[in-house]
Amino acid sequence: MIRTSLVICALVGTAAAQAPGNEDANKAFLEGRDLLTSNRTEEACQKFEESIALDPTAPGVMLNLGLCYERLERYATSLFWFRKAQVAAAEAHLPAYEDEAKRHTLALATKVSIVKVDASAAPAGVEIRIDDKRIAPIEYARIEVDRGSHELEARADGKPPYRKSFEVTSRDAGTLVIPRFTDEVTPTPADTEPTEPGAAAPRGRIILAASLGGAGLALCIASPLWARHTKHAYDDAVAAGEMPSASSARIKQHVATGMFVAGAAAVGVAAYLYFTRPTQTTTIAPIVDGEQVGIAITGSL
Repeated sequence: MIRTSLVICALVGTAAAQAPGNEDANKAFLEGRDLLTSNRTEEACQKFEESIALDPTAPGVMLNLGLCYERLERYATSLFWFRKAQVAAAEAHLPAYEDEAKRHTLALATKVSIVKVDASAAPAGVEIRIDDKRIAPIEYARIEVDRGSHELEARADGKPPYRKSFEVTSRDAGTLVIPRFTDEVTPTPADTEPTEPGAAAPRGRIILAASLGGAGLALCIASPLWARHTKHAYDDAVAAGEMPSASSARIKQHVATGMFVAGAAAVGVAAYLYFTRPTQTTTIAPIVDGEQVGIAITGSL
């Protein structure tokens, strides 16, 4: 690996000095080369990415990107850059670059992780993406991926998307099976009524408001009746010459008062839930054509 690094650095060092290029791209490239020589591979990759963004046709930078990602064992990404370097070098008539890229490409082909996709049950025209990169049907039998976590998404017209997270830990990453899509269409934001985060759905909110309001009203009615009954029972006992417990009567009076307050609070909460519920806009439009005259009402009145 050290010899490979020295060979690539030697190759691209001469070209960097001779090519007019972009000064910022050359500066980022030289910084990346120094970082790579110092085994600061992650930082070196970042610098080479900066350089290639400024000068997308530089085969020397592509070679170093391939080497960077090979050191990080991100073999799929490494292969991508070595293949691009091989093509760019051939177009620029740089045989030494082309040979070096080809040598790495052949070696990495035996190391890169491969995942397969089985879309036989999916509808025609399904679009499959891995990490937001579209996968063509001809690639389903061999998709090169880096080791680590990935996200698959499959989409088809009129169907809800299928998503799956998967982990790659070995060269043979197995087969990802795309299941048969359901006929249900996932609602879009325009199809649903907007609600505040954490708020109940409009119908559920109305049911909750009605339940609280009914319970609160029942407490408001029952509590004074119970308090009145308690007072009358106490007065009747005193009139009969008995000695009823005054403290027990007071406790019942306090409980009745608490029931009334709780009932009033429930009615208040119910009113708040009802009057602040999400509402649907009502649209009224006239209909006039050769066969009918009338109005169309959309929403609720």
